[in-house]
Amino acid sequence: MRKASSFLLLLLCSAVAFGQEPQWTVIKNVDVVQQEHNIFLTTLLTPTEPGLYRISFYLSGGVVSNPRSDAFWTATLAGTDITGARFEPASLQIPCNQASWLSAPSVTIALKPQVPLTYQVIAGGGASTCQYNLAIIVEQLLYPSSSSSFAGSSPGTLP
Repeated sequence: MRKASSFLLLLLCSAVAFGQEPQWTVIKNVDVVQQEHNIFLTTLLTPTEPGLYRISFYLSGGVVSNPRSDAFWTATLAGTDITGARFEPASLQIPCNQASWLSAPSVTIALKPQVPLTYQVIAGGGASTCQYNLAIIVEQLLYPSSSSSFAGSSPGTLP
């Protein structure tokens, strides 16, 4: 019985040691609630080395007293893939005259080193009379060992 327990313990330890998978880890996030002002172009992060990132993007807003029917908020997110191709998902836009929310599908991208990932939220048609909520989550695929990661380099560090 003792030998079987020891063998099982050894087997479990080696499975943990050799079976580690890369993990998505949140490295940056923006969480704004009940905002009423523009957020002008802002750098979210600037990768220093190649890496694989997953980005989630959400915008919502609600009705306020006497909303203008032409008022809205527009949030955009922009960056560059390691190939040099621009990453600009469709901007999220919500009206002020009704409660609503939008979420872009999560995107996985290899961000180009030294090129910033940016975001902004801009009012349109007098939107400053209503509020919005914004969430952006950036996760990086991190490997358990620095010896094996994206493109053979260690995970990027952030400023």
